[in-house]
Order: sequence, then structure tokens, then C-alpha cells
Amino acid sequence: MVGVVLVEVVVAVIKSIPRRKVTRNAVRKVTRKAADQRGASAATHTSIYSALALATSGLLAGSIGCVGVAGTAHAAKGDWLLDTAVLYYQENNSRLKAIEPVLSLKRDLGDDSFLGFNLSYTTLSGASPTGAVAQPTAQTFTTASSRSTISSAQSVATAATTAMSRKADKETDTKTAASGGGEDGEDGIKNPLACGQSSSGAYTTQANQLAGIPRFGDCRIALSTSYNTPLNETQKIQLGAAYSRENDYLSTSLNLTFSQDINQKLTTLSVGGNYEYDVSSPYGGTPVPLSVYNSGRVTPGNTTKHVTDILFGLAQVINAKWLVQANLSVGQSRGDHNDPYKVFSVVNPATGLLFSGDPNTSNYVEARPQTRQRNSIFTQSKWSVGRDVLDLSYRYYKDSWEIQAHTIEAQYRFVFDGFYLQPQYRWYRQTGASFYAPYRTSVPISGYASADYRLAPFHTQTMSVKWGVPLGLNREFGIQVGQYAQIGDVDTSQAPGYLQNRTLFQDLKSISLVLNYSLVF
Repeated sequence: MVGVVLVEVVVAVIKSIPRRKVTRNAVRKVTRKAADQRGASAATHTSIYSALALATSGLLAGSIGCVGVAGTAHAAKGDWLLDTAVLYYQENNSRLKAIEPVLSLKRDLGDDSFLGFNLSYTTLSGASPTGAVAQPTAQTFTTASSRSTISSAQSVATAATTAMSRKADKETDTKTAASGGGEDGEDGIKNPLACGQSSSGAYTTQANQLAGIPRFGDCRIALSTSYNTPLNETQKIQLGAAYSRENDYLSTSLNLTFSQDINQKLTTLSVGGNYEYDVSSPYGGTPVPLSVYNSGRVTPGNTTKHVTDILFGLAQVINAKWLVQANLSVGQSRGDHNDPYKVFSVVNPATGLLFSGDPNTSNYVEARPQTRQRNSIFTQSKWSVGRDVLDLSYRYYKDSWEIQAHTIEAQYRFVFDGFYLQPQYRWYRQTGASFYAPYRTSVPISGYASADYRLAPFHTQTMSVKWGVPLGLNREFGIQVGQYAQIGDVDTSQAPGYLQNRTLFQDLKSISLVLNYSLVF
């Protein structure tokens, strides 16, 4: 559930530090713009869309809103600022491929009031890891031909008996549409997108390879709007709303931000709140947590999640060429955090082989807590260096799942006559969730369990460079290329038998390309 975040861009002569909106995407961005952000922040809708967002974090954000960056155009009262961008993203090993066009409109209403609209449409295809371990022989996975629905009372009894729950968060929320297309279940929300195609029936993972769904397709449409207006000379308010729809996931949110200028407008204090409501309708129904992978045990109806976030901000003008910003974000989510398409393997503690020898009876549906508390601190500093601009930021993230993350990001904009170049680098590292393990060695299993790589300990590096050029009055074109690498920090030296010193975390590399065009009319 990742989408594109609209952020203000740095102008050649910095006038202000952008204030981050507390929309679902913006809260994510503050938690993500520095942390691979639904890596554990990064980890997790770290839905597949969040995974995409963390891999491309800053790319689209740095492309949208570029008119005027090189001093080429400025919207006046009554003008519309149009920003368009197209993202192409491709992972190695025939994994995820994404194409995402983005459209942003912002109208200057005068008196420092603005009205904005954003629209994005994302298509995904490729392969997706499930969490099952590799084995020395090929593994054939079959899905239940029919799901045996259990009653709500039975669900409660099962949950109580197994002492587990089925939840996760969007910031590390791995609710994903990984299995792609297909038809909605009888109790599922109707699918207005009707896109995507996925593997069905049975699929085979080759020997010595981590298991994954070999083919899936999905799409996502996201809409948002915002209205900014001053209340008086020193106070401003922003209202916003967002809607996004995937084949099996629906999300809506409302947000409100208030800001107060003090100290002769050299200091800005802000506070914002966001409420988000999510509905999940997995293909074939919601699997019972900790049940055998293809047992067909599902609970009827959709599952929901409620997310609330509060953000406190401080922006300070140090001098004419130096600005700093600090944000504190506190959030909580309640409801279904599970990724219905993720499993974990149970292996023999001596040999490392599947305990039953059959991948369909040795893999279990994951289970996550029903609640998640998140806290993060974000700091940023911007300097004007002649015509150039230097931007440095750091973010620390911690949540109740015991994930901690650090993100450091740097970018420098070289402004030349007629064009600019902007290289960017981001480093991110997170610890694993308390209930993460790449495999288990005994059954029955109680409590929480997940082998989702987005909840594992790992680190990432993102490098990109953007070239932008004015195309006459009030227009600009830009190209940005990026490379992303995700490396697991999972120790396999003490793994049993076959799994010892083998890959239990599939490292990832990807490339991305962003084309953008902006104009004022």
C-alpha cells in the first residue's frame, strides 16, 4: 500500500523546509523516507506496494513537484501546477516488476491557500517469496481446491486454543496482494479493478531455491486531495483525505495538520493527526493463522485494521542559508496485520529437512499480533551552497514488535546553467521482529510466528541520480535512475543440517527509472 508521496521540493534559494503531511502516505514517508520505510518500518502494507515504496523511496517524491526547482517557474494566484511522472521498477531474478504513472494537480487559490489532487495507478507482475525454506529436491505446492469455512465461534476457539492472532501493520504491514488476480470470494469486497493474473492450482519450486509464488499480477489505484489555508498571519491548517484500492485491499484515511509560526516566523511548530481504515479480502478467504498451508481452513468475511498517527514537528530557520527540521511520530494500529499469502516452514531439528517431507503439510500460515505501536524521530538539515543545495536526514524507528531501524539519507543538487544534477544516497538497517524466524523446528506452534523477509533483520542501500532541464517558461522535464540493494542479516551458521550456511534470506537488487514532466498553466 504504497503509493506516491507528494512532497515539496527544494528551490535553488531555500525558503522553507517542507512540512510533511500526516496522510497515510505521508506518515509512512516520515517513517519511511528514512527507513526503508516499511522495511520495518521497512518491513511491512509493506504490502508489496510498501516494499516497492521502500525500494523506490524518494524517487517519485523527488520528481513530482519539480517546476520551479531550478528557478524556472512559480505558480501565481489562479494558476494550476501540473506534475506528471512515470515509474518503471524491476527486481532481479524475475521477481517484482512495476509500472506506476502519477498525476498531481495543485491550484493556487490566493492568500496562501492551495487545493491539491493526486492520482496514481500501479500495475505489478512477477514472482513473490512466500517464506517457505529451500530444500534439496523440488517442492510442489498445491492450494486447497475448496476452502472449509469455520464459524466465528470456532475461530475464537481456535485462536484461544493456539494463543495466536493474525495481525500486522502497514508500516511494516505485510498485507499484500502477492497472489495477484483471481475472483473475489463469496464474502469478499467486490473488485472494481478486475486486473491481475496469478498462479493457481499447483506450482513447483526448484531444488535449493527459496519457495515463491512464480507468477502473480495486481494493480492499485490511489487518490488523495488536500486543502491548505491560513487562519491568520501566523497559523495555518491543512485538511486531507486519501483512498486506495487493490484487488484484495481497500484503504481510506483522513488527516488534519495545524501549524503555528513564532519567533518572527523563523520557527514553525506543527501538530497533525491521521486516521486510516483498511479492509482486507484475501483471495479464497482469510486463512486461519498457524493452520497447515493448504488445509483450506478460512474464516468468513473480510478483516479490518484501524490505524492512528500523531505527528509533532519543529522547523527552524538558522540563517539565510541553513534550515533544520525535526519530527516526532507516534502511531498505533489495531486489527488484522497478517499477510494471508505468507507461510513458514517446520523442519527436522537434526536434518533441516521438512518435518513431514511434504511442503503442503510442513508449511503453516503465519500469525502476527493484533496491535502495533510505532514511534519514530526524524531530523533533517538543508543548506544552500551558492546555487546548490545539500540535504541530510536521519531517522530512528522503534515499534512494539521489537523492530528498530536507522536511516541515513543524503542528496546534493548541482545547479548549472540550463539544467541540474541531483545524486542521492540512502542507507537503512533494521533488526528483526521478535516473532520472526526463517524456520521452526517443532509443532504444534503457539503464539506468533512469521518467516516474512520484510520482518527479518536486513540492511539496504539506495543510490540514484536525477537530471532536470527547463523547457521554456513554466515547464520542466526530468529523468531519474536508481539502484536498490537489500541484504539479509540472517545468521545461518547454527541452522540444522541441510539449512546450515544456506540462503534463508533472498537478497534483492533492483533498478528503477522515473520520467517526469511539469508545467504551470
